[in-house]
Amino acid sequence: MKLLRLGCLHFSELPEEWEKWRGTIGGIEIGTIGSNRTEKGVRLIVIAQAEMKYFPKVTAQGLAVIPEKLRKQLEGCIETMGNLISLSIRGRRTISSPTPSIALLPENDEERTRLAQVHGFSFLPGNRCETGSLIKFSDIGEYLEHLQDRLDGVALLVESIAHEHLTGKFHEYIRVFERAFRLSSKRLIAPLADFLCTSAFQYSAQEVENWILNIRHPITHADERECFLLESDVRPVIRRVEQAAYDVLFNKEMWRNPQSNRRDVWQPPFGTNSTNGDIFITQGFEVNLENQILDEFQAYPLDLQGIMKNIPIEWLAFPPSEIRASGQVTVKPKPFSEAESSITDPIERDPNQAEAPA
Repeated sequence: MKLLRLGCLHFSELPEEWEKWRGTIGGIEIGTIGSNRTEKGVRLIVIAQAEMKYFPKVTAQGLAVIPEKLRKQLEGCIETMGNLISLSIRGRRTISSPTPSIALLPENDEERTRLAQVHGFSFLPGNRCETGSLIKFSDIGEYLEHLQDRLDGVALLVESIAHEHLTGKFHEYIRVFERAFRLSSKRLIAPLADFLCTSAFQYSAQEVENWILNIRHPITHADERECFLLESDVRPVIRRVEQAAYDVLFNKEMWRNPQSNRRDVWQPPFGTNSTNGDIFITQGFEVNLENQILDEFQAYPLDLQGIMKNIPIEWLAFPPSEIRASGQVTVKPKPFSEAESSITDPIERDPNQAEAPA
């Protein structure tokens, strides 16, 4: 039996000879099964496939469990092929998932009989609707005085804005933290966590440790480890890291210093306040949020235009599952000063009349 992982490779420009190809990378078969050109560029639908050592585990509900290790190997092959094409044409590539994104291919009658009892695939629970705040400052001049001692941090944050790739953004956010605290690696964890845990955004020491130890090093270095991380590994945390970088830049009291004291210069009117997709908005403020639906594995964005209409009859694939956002929305009241300024006294008073004694 084979496991099939499908992906969409997007390029702004692509020579026609790249629209149809097939090959093998590290024992994994990969090739195109479709393409289309639009004004925005070219989409290639590719499939990576490999033999499964064992029949997949089936739950009591009749759901087949997709082996994670093999699935990630297939995703790595898709990314590698996208990188090779990108290198060949010197062009940017992006990756998304079509529908279906995964399938099983039986190779004999016994496998077909056993798969006939499978009613779907089992996916780990998680938030498939990624929400992030698009932070802008129409009144940036009002903050200039507070940013004078940390213009280097402004420069690093702008570097992150210039990046379109999530790994590049993550690098720059970490550099903001390192610059602000004058620390790096493990020594950065405690003071950064102490600072962020005093915010209203529900950060935790474990969350910060995950950024620095489990993601930062393997996303940055590829020298000693057998494996290294890619964009899909950064995606689940990038929104929280971004918000933290803005918080550090504006609200850290002493720049280029390991201390964790906070000042109150800027508070976002909307954003994320948990790792589970929870968001907050504030009354009286325009909300500018960006939503991205992810595939079943939360590895890549779901390509809403990449729906396969003619699925090969020999594949075991299933229609799209219901997509739910797991987070909650919290509505915060207006800041006290603004709420007060909007209240008018309905009682008209005679300025010449003295107040009655208490």
